[in-house]
Amino acid sequence: MALLSDRMREHYARWREDLPAGSRWQDFFRDCPDPNFNAIPANLEIDDNALIWPGRRDAILPGAPREAHVGRAFDGIEPENVRVVVLGQDPYPAIAEATGRAFEDGSWNAGIPPQALAKSLKPLMLAAWATQPDHAGMFRPGGWSQLVGRPKFAFPEPSAYFNALAGEGVLFVNSAWTRTGDEHLAAHRSLWKPVLDYLLKKLAKSDQPMIFLLLGGDAREAFCAADPVCNRSAIVDSGHPRSAEVFKRRNPLERVNLALGELGGAPVRWWSVPPHDAV
Repeated sequence: MALLSDRMREHYARWREDLPAGSRWQDFFRDCPDPNFNAIPANLEIDDNALIWPGRRDAILPGAPREAHVGRAFDGIEPENVRVVVLGQDPYPAIAEATGRAFEDGSWNAGIPPQALAKSLKPLMLAAWATQPDHAGMFRPGGWSQLVGRPKFAFPEPSAYFNALAGEGVLFVNSAWTRTGDEHLAAHRSLWKPVLDYLLKKLAKSDQPMIFLLLGGDAREAFCAADPVCNRSAIVDSGHPRSAEVFKRRNPLERVNLALGELGGAPVRWWSVPPHDAV
């Protein structure tokens, strides 16, 4: 057995190397504090051969998506282009799903039916579809099964879909950037708190419209703990997509676009593929 704090320090002390090469994220995080390895309880141990995911950009874990690494959230987007931050909780519990970008399911491919997607992603994809004209009524419990059952419906490949949203200025990031066993969740969140706080506070100072979409209680708690001072920002608070709470209020992605409009910003094109449904 090894101390979790030692393993995390060994693997992620140089996490900045996983930021996109040549991007402006390197400068953005220049003054960022290190992850708080000392926040991990000293008695937490991990098996010597246990995996920590997502891995590193130059060391993809066995069974992990080919683009999975700890800096994945920052690929394909520059800091000055971020206008929506979607804040989640933790990486997926399966290495095959977790990419390093919040909610992206790296296990999906064209040979797997959409019903097999991660439970957290399905309501988000349903919410994205429902932002289109004439489809708002689809955002409801049971809407996913009805959507994927349509014969002309074509589901976008998640990696390409999330890449397109990055191009729209949407940053998907978790409160905790790494994961081991479920018993370590709080330790991983404490570890990455200084980095997440820095990210949120610096983005909140943007002079362009900035929306923070908080998905779930842990995301809400992490955002409030960071206590960013916002310039032209707004907060959209929502239940976690995995819970029924997300359907108790208006479509969160629609609320994001409304908030952007109130701040003078353009809406996000949440469904970034042409509609395949004639209805």
